[in-house]
Amino acid sequence: YKAVFLNGGASSAVIFRTTDILRGTLILDESDFNSSDTSSDIAKILNSGFSKNSPIMRCKTEKDDFSPDSFNVFGPKVLGGRASFKDDAIESRSLTSYMERTDRDDIPDNLDDNFWQDALVLRNKLLKFRFNNYHKTFDLSVGLDRSIEPRLRQISRPLLAVTDNEEDRNTIKEFIKHYNKQIIKDRGYSFEAEVFRAVVETQDEEGEPTMKNITDRVVEMLDNYKEYNPKAIGYLIRNNFLLETDRKSHGYV
Repeated sequence: YKAVFLNGGASSAVIFRTTDILRGTLILDESDFNSSDTSSDIAKILNSGFSKNSPIMRCKTEKDDFSPDSFNVFGPKVLGGRASFKDDAIESRSLTSYMERTDRDDIPDNLDDNFWQDALVLRNKLLKFRFNNYHKTFDLSVGLDRSIEPRLRQISRPLLAVTDNEEDRNTIKEFIKHYNKQIIKDRGYSFEAEVFRAVVETQDEEGEPTMKNITDRVVEMLDNYKEYNPKAIGYLIRNNFLLETDRKSHGYV
């Protein structure tokens, strides 16, 4: 719907201004941003655009006018990239599909006129759907297993709400369940998960492990994290796991 194509070369200012003007679907291809500053800025735009009433605020650039201006970045977005986003918040607000190579003969290497004609027919059908359902109130309490991640349930319910066909709903639900399992599996490979495993293992062995015990176990499991010290690990344990540390004669436990 009112699609605008941008790529990874677009600046954050271009993205939020274009989205504010068109109020349509932002299609961001090659969305692998090398610059951490750019990536961080665009991550904020994408995360803010997830829900209504969360505009991006910027000061005006006119001479001697520094009054704040708001930009509406809410709307659907299609993101294409070669790797997952480093920002977990974007991942949790997205439905991700991993593309695979295919040997199908009916997919042309280059898009011909028939493709654009078919796309127009599909857009017209979707526009008619909007007209037919513009004043309809959709039920967002569509049943989803409580084992599904809360954020994933939140972004999936609107999709299920506009789907009348039960077979299609079941297909979407199966996709969501599979995607939820992948999220949990990926989280198990994270650094925080390894630290938590070190906490559990050392507690079983030591009873009351010190931050040094836990750090030594982390370094043993992950050679790439030798730069971490007991103070950094203690900070992570307190702030990420909400576990209390206490100073004893032999160190922080």
